Amino acid sequence: MFGCNKRSAVRKSVLNNQIRYGKRKNYIMKFLILIKEDDTKNKSWICNESLQIKLLKFNKYFPGDLQILFLNEIENNNTEYIIEDTPIPNEIYIKLPCKNIYVLAEKYPLKYLLSKQNELTNIFTTLGAKSIKWSINKSQINTLNVNTELTNNNIGESFGISSVNSNSDSVVNEMKFEYNDIIENINDDTFNDDKFYYLAKEYEWQDIISHRLNNNLVYDKYTFSCNNNIKFSSSLKSKLKFFDISLNYETDNINNIEIFYEIEYFEFHKKNTNILDLVDINIDDDIKKNIYK
Repeated sequence: MFGCNKRSAVRKSVLNNQIRYGKRKNYIMKFLILIKEDDTKNKSWICNESLQIKLLKFNKYFPGDLQILFLNEIENNNTEYIIEDTPIPNEIYIKLPCKNIYVLAEKYPLKYLLSKQNELTNIFTTLGAKSIKWSINKSQINTLNVNTELTNNNIGESFGISSVNSNSDSVVNEMKFEYNDIIENINDDTFNDDKFYYLAKEYEWQDIISHRLNNNLVYDKYTFSCNNNIKFSSSLKSKLKFFDISLNYETDNINNIEIFYEIEYFEFHKKNTNILDLVDINIDDDIKKNIYK
C-alpha cells in the first residue's frame, strides 16, 4: 500500500500494537442443503436411514456446521434462512459471513470477494473520499465469466456519481463524491460500528484508517486481494454425488484476483487529535515531529 505521505516504521508499530478497529468475531461457516419433504420418507438401502439423517452424518466433512432443511421450511422462514434467488433442492448453500443470506456454493467465492470489496469501499467513503478509482486486469475477469458483476459499479453506486472507462489491459471504475461536513466528526469510534464486519481482522485496512485520520492524508493507493482458503475433499464430492447432490466450488481464479485502488480524499477542515498523543507511551518530541512530517 502506498500513500503520498512518509510512513514511519515507529509510527506503524505503535498503531498496530495499540489501535484496533471493528469488533472482532470468530465466524463459524454455515452450510445448508435443501431437500423435499417426501425424501425423508424414502429409506436408504444403507442402514435403513432417511436421506435427512444420512446427509447430517456428512457434517464432519464440512469446514463448519451443516444443516438439512425441507423446502417448505424455507418458504415459511423469512428471517433465519434467507436464500438468494429461488431455493433449489439438492443444492449446497453457504451463508455469507457479513449477511444473513445463503448463496449457492458455486457463487460463494465471488460473492464473498464482492462483500469484502463493498466494505472496503464503505471505509473509503466514510473516511471522506473525494474519488475512488479501482481497476482490474481484463484477463482476470475473463477467467471468471462474471464480467457484469465486477465491471458494473454494483458496489457503492448509491454513494455518488460513477463512471466506467476501459483501456486495452484493464477495466477502470471511478466514483466521485461531493463534500459532506459529516467527515469532520470522524474518529476512531466511527469504525467500531457493526457494519464493518471484516475490518477487525484486516490490519492493512486499519492502517489505511490510521494514516488518514492522523495525517490528514489526501491521496492513497492500495492493492486489494481476497484469499479464500475453504476446501472440500474429492471424497466428500463423491459421497454427495451418490445422493444426487452437486458441490461445485472453485476458488483458484478468485484467489488470483488483484484490484488496484487510487483514493483521493477531501481535506479535513479542522485538526484531528493525533493518536500518539492519546497513547500512553514515551516518545521523544523530536521523533513525533518527524513522524508528522
